[in-house]
Amino acid sequence: MKKLLFVLLLLFSATFLTIGQLHYDKKIEKMGLAAVASAKQDKQAEMQKEKENRRLLEENKFNSVIDWLKYQSSQKEQIVISTVGSSVTAGTGASDPTKSWSGLLESYLKNAREDLSAISFINNGYDGFTIQEFLKENKLNELQSANPDLIIVEPPVIDDYRDNTSLKQTKQDLALLISEIKKVLPDSMIMIQSANPTTIPMKSQWGNSYQDYIESMTTVAEENNVNMIDVTNGIQTLQEKNQKSVEDILSDESHPNDLGYQYWFETLKTSFENDKIVP
Repeated sequence: MKKLLFVLLLLFSATFLTIGQLHYDKKIEKMGLAAVASAKQDKQAEMQKEKENRRLLEENKFNSVIDWLKYQSSQKEQIVISTVGSSVTAGTGASDPTKSWSGLLESYLKNAREDLSAISFINNGYDGFTIQEFLKENKLNELQSANPDLIIVEPPVIDDYRDNTSLKQTKQDLALLISEIKKVLPDSMIMIQSANPTTIPMKSQWGNSYQDYIESMTTVAEENNVNMIDVTNGIQTLQEKNQKSVEDILSDESHPNDLGYQYWFETLKTSFENDKIVP
C-alpha cells in the first residue's frame, strides 16, 4: 500500500512539474512575443518619427539659411560653404583670421550648431578683388572644383566706390558674376551680402554715394533671384545700439577691426537664423 502511494505521489509530482513547465514555457513564449511586438511597434514609431522629421525639414527648408543647412545635413554627410570677395572677406583688419566675419561664421556653424553635418569652409577672399579679374583669372574654376552647397559673395563695392567705377558697371559686373556661377554651379545657393560702413568721404565722380552702391546690389540680387543680406544696415544698427561711431569699428578707412567684424558676423547670424530665403 505504501509502495502504491509512493508511486502515485511520484506520478502526481511528475505530472505537476510537466504541467508547470508547459505553463512556464507558454508564459515565456508570450512574453517573448510581446517583447517582439513591442520592439516592432517601437521601431515603427521611430521610423514614423524620422519620416515626419524629414518631411518637416523639407517643408521648412526655405524658412531660413539655417533651416536650409539642416535640410542639406539630412541629405549629405558634409556641407561645403565657399566665401567669395575682397580683402574684408579675407579678413584684413582683424587681429586674427578667426576674428573676421568669415572666421566667426565658420566657428559658429561648425561648433555651435550640433544639428548640422560637418562643415567644410573655403575662403576665397582676395585683396584688390574685382569681378572682372575673378573671371579672367579662372578663379571661377577653383570655386567650381570645390562644388560648394552655399556660396556667400561679398562684391567689391568698397573698391568700386573708391575707384570711381560707375554704378552701371558695378551692377553689370555683379549680374555677370551671378550668371557665371549659376552656369557652372546650378545647384548651389548664392548669398549676396553688402560690406561694412566706411569713412571714405567723397561721392564717386558719377555723383553716387556709397549707399547708392549698396542699394544697387539689392536690385541686382532681386533681378537675378538670389538671396541678399544688407550687412551695412545691420552693422549700423548695432553701432547705434552700442553707441559706437564708424571709427570705433574700423582699422582704417575701409577695413573693419575686431569689433566691426563681430557686428558683421552678428548681422549674418541673425539673418541666417530668421530671414526667409529665395528657393
